[in-house]
Amino acid sequence: MKDRFLLENIISLIKSAYRMIPAWIRVAVGVIISAVLAWLAFRDQNLEEVLSAFKGYPVIDALLCLLLFFISLWFRAVRWRVLLVDEKTSTFQLFLTQNAGTGINNMLPVRILSEPIQLALVTRNYGMKASTALATLVTEHVLDVFATACLMGLGVLLLPEIRGFSLQMIGSLVLFTVSVSVLLLMARGGIPGLPFIGRIRYIQQWTQAMATLRHEPKRLILSFVSTVVHWLCLGASGWVLADALGMDLHFLAVVVMIVAATFFVNSVPSAPGALGTFEYAIHVTLGFFGVTGGAVVPFSLSMHVILFVPPACIAMFVVPQLGIGLFNLRRELSKDTLKDSDGSKQQ
Repeated sequence: MKDRFLLENIISLIKSAYRMIPAWIRVAVGVIISAVLAWLAFRDQNLEEVLSAFKGYPVIDALLCLLLFFISLWFRAVRWRVLLVDEKTSTFQLFLTQNAGTGINNMLPVRILSEPIQLALVTRNYGMKASTALATLVTEHVLDVFATACLMGLGVLLLPEIRGFSLQMIGSLVLFTVSVSVLLLMARGGIPGLPFIGRIRYIQQWTQAMATLRHEPKRLILSFVSTVVHWLCLGASGWVLADALGMDLHFLAVVVMIVAATFFVNSVPSAPGALGTFEYAIHVTLGFFGVTGGAVVPFSLSMHVILFVPPACIAMFVVPQLGIGLFNLRRELSKDTLKDSDGSKQQ
């Protein structure tokens, strides 16, 4: 019962914070922000140059870009599968779960439900323990921060233009330090000064799952490698399209651009699908590398479609098939956690 109440409280806090502002205001604010950012991104574009870039659009290269994007998504699912020591969930099931969570999350004005959706899917439909799922989701976030910080650090060494991202680098370093510290403290049994946290059954299950991962260094190394490959494939997809559009960009520059755009989109309220917000992030990042001209528009729009549409399509197919109610996540998660708790007691 304690497990159930804890997870209910966590989800309740998230939803309460999200619902403090009326829905129409949240959507309106997101749309306004997106509209302003879109105007800032495209106001100086030459219409003739943009139309010329679209006339010679490289369709084959765009399809290759899409293929590389799917490969990057598969390596992300592989990373999660590697972290699961005693679970039988397949890589394909995790692939569907991750993209369902991402696809739905991308359609929200404030993106806060990706992990709860993934947690609901794997616990209810694939029988994974909620504590294990949560522990591996947290570990994935740490690996993402670590891998992207390493890639941006390498970019700073090789590309002087990336030094303009000093604020993002500092933020990534702080986030990485805090994430790893909390992860290690919880894996060791609790946070000093808050001993009661370690006595909660759900946290106990979580720390047990983290302890299992700590004793599996090969899995952690392989999951980190999968994370790096995921981001490199994502960068490669953008680099292929940029090169086909005649944009002279270093491969690492494209990786940094996609990392920066991803974090920006996930941090700023925007219209559903991050319309305008994503284009602004790409436009500003390209400006650091001195890339301008009509090709910026087809590039940013194409990358937006490639990065956002496939997960949304997967979500529309997967979620109805599995019968998850998107507006009843707390009830679904509570049900899954109670089942997990009962299973633990029986053991």
